[in-house]
Amino acid sequence: MSTSLNLDGLEEKNYCAGDTILAEGQTSDNVYVLKSGTLKISRAGIEICKTDKTNTMFGEMSVLLSSELTATVSADTAATVYIISDLKAYLQGNSDAALQISTTLAERLQAMNDHFVEIKNELGSAEGSGGGALQNIIRSMDMFWGTVIVGPDTDSE
Repeated sequence: MSTSLNLDGLEEKNYCAGDTILAEGQTSDNVYVLKSGTLKISRAGIEICKTDKTNTMFGEMSVLLSSELTATVSADTAATVYIISDLKAYLQGNSDAALQISTTLAERLQAMNDHFVEIKNELGSAEGSGGGALQNIIRSMDMFWGTVIVGPDTDSE
């Protein structure tokens, strides 16, 4: 998407490599946008990804859902971020940003759905006993969506 965030006038903050920007389990009223550097995102101590993509936003889920942070974001290299201290006001005054954030969240959800289907297909082709912890997680994810997403209902015999 070619729409860009209006970052004029936002506070900037610099971080050194290794600094924690957001910590899983804590709360934050701020949303951050990467200006430069590389960030590492981890959850439960497991690295999920790294990004050096300018204008990557993080912390928005926690603010939008008024919940604890679901991941830790740290500077993998020296990094500079913009800080949005009132996301709701920022979005109300910037419809292009609201559209971009909505699109980004939809893209992330679509990617997770694609990964979910890949995992489910892989488990289905390796399924022999039909049990195990991973199978149980997949079943609970199916229930989250309200229906079996791929293949027959594995709970029926």
